[in-house]
Parts: sequence; C-alpha cells; structure tokens
Amino acid sequence: MFRSVGDFENIAQVEFAKITIVVRNKYAPKFMQLREYGVPDDTLRDVGVTTRGRMTDEGCYLESMTLARAFFEYVRAQLRKHQEIEIFDIRIDVATSTQPGVESKRRKDSEEVRMVLKRALDKINKSTQRATRRANTKRSNLPIIPPNRVL
Repeated sequence: MFRSVGDFENIAQVEFAKITIVVRNKYAPKFMQLREYGVPDDTLRDVGVTTRGRMTDEGCYLESMTLARAFFEYVRAQLRKHQEIEIFDIRIDVATSTQPGVESKRRKDSEEVRMVLKRALDKINKSTQRATRRANTKRSNLPIIPPNRVL
C-alpha cells in the first residue's frame, strides 16, 4: 500500500502507481497524435492507461503495487491482441503529487480497476467451465472399454 494523505511531511502529498506505455506517435490514439505540430510518426511517446486498459493522456492512479502489477498483466494481455501496434515498453511508474483530488481519484480508479480485473477473471472461469463441460460430454459419448480387453 502506498503512502496516503498525512503520511508525508507535507500533509497534502499522495503516492500512487501509474502504468505507462511507450509507443510510436502513429500508434497513439488519433486524438493524441501530434501531427499538427510537425512531430514525426516515428517519435516515441509516453501514453497512460485508463481503468479499462485503453490508451489515454493522463492514465489512472493505483493505490498499491500488487494492484498495479495485476493490472499491468491485464493491460499487456489486452495489447497482445493488437498485433499491429508496436510497443516499445510498458512500465509501472511510482510518483507523488500534492494536487488536490489525487487521493479521491486514486481510490476511485483503484476500485474500477479491481472491478475490471474481477470481470476478466470471471470471464476466464466461465470459459474454463464451458470447456470442461464440453470435454466431459465428449468423453461420455465414447464407448467404454473394459481394462483387460483388446479390440
């Protein structure tokens, strides 16, 4: 768990984790590309991640390193589905801030990330149960051969 409001010498300071993706400018979402400023498409950019695992400017603030690592694995699995995106680096950044509202944003974002991870885990469990049921029905359709008989 990261330090919260009141844990530092400066009472307003808050510590949080943030997931950052390094991609080329052309792979960033359209609203984030800097073409109008003359930035080449091959320029590397740091992009944040929303609580749903999508690329954005600011990103989400997470309240513990275990939650950040679990969400990091989820985001990496989501990005692997997009073969056309060339990703240079994904990292977890730990930072502090004294801006007002960061504590509540950190709490809210962490709760949303927990819900996203729970839904993803439930989806995996359901597909595993379906596959097990399917395998069991296939097994029940096979003929039963006594152990000491040769066909």
